[in-house]
Amino acid sequence: MDTITAAFDAQASSFGKRAGLLPEVRQAIARAVVNLGGLEQDRRIVDIGAGTGEIGLELVGLGLSYAGIDASGGMLAAFRERAAALGLSPDLLVADACSRWPIPDASVRVVFGSRSLHWIETSHLVAEVQRVGSSSGAVLLIGRVVRDPDDPREQIRGAMQERLRAAGYEGRSGRDRAGESVAECVRRGARPLPERVVASWTVKRRPSSSIDDWRGKPGLAGRDVPDAVKARVLDEVLAFTTRAFGNIEAPVEVTERYVLGGAEIAFPRRHGAPSR
Repeated sequence: MDTITAAFDAQASSFGKRAGLLPEVRQAIARAVVNLGGLEQDRRIVDIGAGTGEIGLELVGLGLSYAGIDASGGMLAAFRERAAALGLSPDLLVADACSRWPIPDASVRVVFGSRSLHWIETSHLVAEVQRVGSSSGAVLLIGRVVRDPDDPREQIRGAMQERLRAAGYEGRSGRDRAGESVAECVRRGARPLPERVVASWTVKRRPSSSIDDWRGKPGLAGRDVPDAVKARVLDEVLAFTTRAFGNIEAPVEVTERYVLGGAEIAFPRRHGAPSR
């Protein structure tokens, strides 16, 4: 088991509290996935990085043919337990999405990833979408949370990325990786689906919460960064945050949005060919 997977296993029980979305937001996202993906109850969706089922549980509840993939058995165990409490038994597969997915060729209408696809190299992601996507048409949907530029968490994230680069590591931005994935799909003949806001909400966040979150999850900015480097970078970010915001424990009211974008897949398939 690699260090990233082990770290996700360790935080399975607390993940929802740290990174969870409000129930009404999860429901709005699930409905948008169905609508944008053109899903019907007899069509299949695969959820990459399904985690503890934050959105997947909503999709399962809509009666879809659903498969969730995650490298963390601990995360999927929490998903399975939550589903069982509702009388549901989703198809959950422990697998590394950076390798060939345990999904049959030409079997999926929608490939969905929520705040997870930045962990996967673009060429591999698109090759697997190409392989598993239905020959009658498929959709790649990429979901992420966005914040206003003046949101303290955005400023703190920028400071973290800058210091991580200075330490010799280039972080993966969910926004940049989403753009790369869509561009690669388009290069292969797909039609882009412009990002759209499908849910928005107002919350109070402590400026320090970003640093707490990063300390509590594996890697940093989508990279498997050595612990010593991560600790040094976050200590520097903490110093920046204190200088910039003063009382970093005082909650600040911010607006967050969940956006969905992606591509409608129509490129030729080469079933049986290995993923790249």
